[in-house]
Amino acid sequence: SYTHTFMIFSQNIIKSDINYCRRAPHVGFLTMTMTMISRGGSWWMWMGLGAILTCTIVNTHNISSKTFLMMEDNAAQKPKPKQHVDVDSQDDGFCSFISTTSPFTGTRLWQEHLPRIIKASRNPLIPDLFTDKEEDAKLHKLLEEILSASRFRRGVRHIPTFSHEILQNIFHIVQMRVQDPDKYPPLHIAVFGGSVTGGRGCYPRLGRQCAWPQRLELLINQFAKKDIVKVHNLAIGGTNTGSAIKSVKYWFYPEEIAKVGPDVIINSYSTNDSLPRDGLGPDQDKVTVVLEDTRNINGAFIREALQSKPCRKTPLVVHVDDYLGPQQQQVLGDMSYISAITQLAKWYDTMAISYAEVVRDIFYMDTKDPTFGNVMNVHFGHWAHQTIAWSVGFGFMELASAFCDDEYNLRIKHENKNSSHLVSHDDR
Repeated sequence: SYTHTFMIFSQNIIKSDINYCRRAPHVGFLTMTMTMISRGGSWWMWMGLGAILTCTIVNTHNISSKTFLMMEDNAAQKPKPKQHVDVDSQDDGFCSFISTTSPFTGTRLWQEHLPRIIKASRNPLIPDLFTDKEEDAKLHKLLEEILSASRFRRGVRHIPTFSHEILQNIFHIVQMRVQDPDKYPPLHIAVFGGSVTGGRGCYPRLGRQCAWPQRLELLINQFAKKDIVKVHNLAIGGTNTGSAIKSVKYWFYPEEIAKVGPDVIINSYSTNDSLPRDGLGPDQDKVTVVLEDTRNINGAFIREALQSKPCRKTPLVVHVDDYLGPQQQQVLGDMSYISAITQLAKWYDTMAISYAEVVRDIFYMDTKDPTFGNVMNVHFGHWAHQTIAWSVGFGFMELASAFCDDEYNLRIKHENKNSSHLVSHDDR
């Protein structure tokens, strides 16, 4: 029957490829038009119509694959809507888990939990550093004396302000994972970058285990004492944001997230994107060229990332700046990247974090100190990678603070609206 044909075709769409929803409407329309012309209408027309209706339903109502396939067994049964996260549940859930005080700030959280952050910063994947007393002493010195919370605040260049639905999804995933880690998946974070992000120069023969994406995963999970996040380091040396655009567009992800995509997409190509392109004439200003090139290529990346999951929740897009130089003779040139990224983050309402802004003055004051950078090379050691992880972790704390503050204000607004409605009703 036509109904059975529609169900079978819809099932094949869902099973075959989640990205089919981008193509199916066009395929269905073309199939229906051609068959109507050649055959005067047939059951092929219904298959084309099925493709259109299927993806319209999936995109409009965001029905999960499992729920949608249940329609074949019981066509009369309505699909269960995705669990709605209202203001009260979020405020009593995730925000209560983060802090018992309201309101709170990322700075306050960082200061209150500093001993726990220090403990969570130890990398068990590198035993030589994990048990070294000098390393432990430096860890304490960096966080207790040098890298204050106010310094980390300098690195938070922009926090999303009107992308509240994206943040609701992110923190709902975290909340569910905390409540029942056996039932709900972790927050998946995909990190794109070059050799710096891949950990070159971080520690001998342990590049990715030493690199900041791995350290970020350890920092969050060891702090929470649960495996809340899974960070996928997708760095490829010698590439720039152009290659990341293709990876996001065509879903070149590891098998673990190949079908659902990441919840957070991080671009950490600051070093390679900051390199002036070849063939510039003597009259061309490298500062301006890098600024314009960075703006163009990263704008394209943000647009691709924001629309990369049309059948699912939009991912949070984050730029992480880990570039201190030296690829230009002028300091202003080495700052072109973060200037462009900050502008883009404000325009598209994405997130931007700069490790460089956290330590730039310290590093430039004494470029011989290898703690935060390398004046002869763009690659640096493990303390720089750890500080990047701290910078991103602090940025996420600030993000959580802003989100919970907005949730609180929404709840108060909702309560006041209900109270006003009750008062007006009683007056009648």
